[in-house]
Formats: sequence, C-alpha cells, structure tokens
Amino acid sequence: MVTIRTIEPNAAPEKIPFCETETGRRMLNLFTYCQDAPELGLITGKPGVGKSTAARHYVRSAPGRYLVTASPATSALVPCLQRIAEAIGAHTKLSGAGALAAAITTALEAEPQSPMLIVDEAHHLSDDSIEELRILFDTVPMGMVLVAGRQLRDRLDGNPKQWSQLTSRLSAGLEVDGPLPADVDAICSHHGIDDRDARTTLRRAAHHPGALRTVTKLIGVAAKLAGTAPIVAAHVKDAAHARGLTY
Repeated sequence: MVTIRTIEPNAAPEKIPFCETETGRRMLNLFTYCQDAPELGLITGKPGVGKSTAARHYVRSAPGRYLVTASPATSALVPCLQRIAEAIGAHTKLSGAGALAAAITTALEAEPQSPMLIVDEAHHLSDDSIEELRILFDTVPMGMVLVAGRQLRDRLDGNPKQWSQLTSRLSAGLEVDGPLPADVDAICSHHGIDDRDARTTLRRAAHHPGALRTVTKLIGVAAKLAGTAPIVAAHVKDAAHARGLTY
C-alpha cells in the first residue's frame, strides 16, 4: 500500500507550469534559506494555499532535494522512515527503526552539498516520527522543512515543554492564514485572464473552502467553456455553477 508519495530529485518536469504567487514566493524563499543555512523550518496553514505545489516545485528544481508526503497510515515511526529512505535512495530492505535511521543518515551524509528534506502533511506524523526527524536534523548538516496544516502548530504550542527541543531549533516559519488577492491575480495572469469581473469573481472564490485549488479548477472549466475566446466573468460563473458553487 503506497501512502507516502516520493518525488525524486530528477523527476519529470511538471505537466502544468508552476505559477509563482506571492505566497508561493515566500514559501520558496523559506525553502531556499533552510537548505542554504542549513536550518529547520515550519510552514503551516489552511488547505489550498499552495503549500504542496510550492514544495513539489522546489524539489523538482535541483538535485539533492527530497519530498515525502505523510498520511495517517504512515504516521508511525517505521513506515515514516521507510518512505524517507525510499525518497532519498537509501537501502530500504531493512527492519527496525534503528537500521532505517542509520541508512538514512549515511545516505544524506554522502550528499555532495547540503541536502534538503521537505515533509508535507506533517501533521499526520506521530510524536515519535517528529522526534526522529528532529534527531536526523541534529545529526546531518541539512535543511529540513515541515509543511502541515494549522493543527501541527496548535500541537506544538499546546505542549511547549514536550516540544521544546524541536521548537528551539526552528529558525524559519510561515503561517498562511489564507490566499492573498495578489495570489489570485498571479494565477489569473498566468492563465491570461484580463477580464476585471472574472478576476473579482475568482477572488471571491478563493475565500471559500479549497482556496486557490478551487480557483485553479474553476479556471480549468472556464477555459473549456471559453474555447479559443478569452475567459470572462460569465465563463467563471458558469464553471462555478457546473461545480455546484455560487459566487
């Protein structure tokens, strides 16, 4: 059962060109800082603001960058370490957390430059898994960023004594409460949408569940409705109606 997706450093180019929003730019800057320093960072926020998209783009942009995406099925220590080992190309036919942790450490220490590990959906990880990541960061000169929902920040803040060893090492953080108007404008420009009313409608859509993910899906449907014509507000509203939404 595959429950953590791995992105190899030389993965194929993205099918859809990356659109750098203002929020996305801030995330990429944080990733770059954490890898170059190297330091430990934390990005938390609402769904649909581009956290996973930015992480995938960063990892695909250069070798030595690795991404694992956690899930409830892999929250425990051994499954988590197995997926990290797979992502970085370490020996995975091992049993036990100790052997896996040693293999991961050896592989990362062999990197010619400071490696970078991004753990997406990190709020799914167990306490033991998070602590092992902290130890890995302490052991290997590397950048590391945990990307998660707001619940991880609440978890850390709710028990400061338990998490003091982790939080004291955090040198970069970003809390994304929601999409910025500039984020929607960047996506509209990326897709060639100049119509003012269409942009206004999409900005409203960005404040509903799904945020920028919803905006992108609406643009996809609107583009099909528009055909070769420019996308206007009517296309966006029809796209929303087709998805059972009203803006």
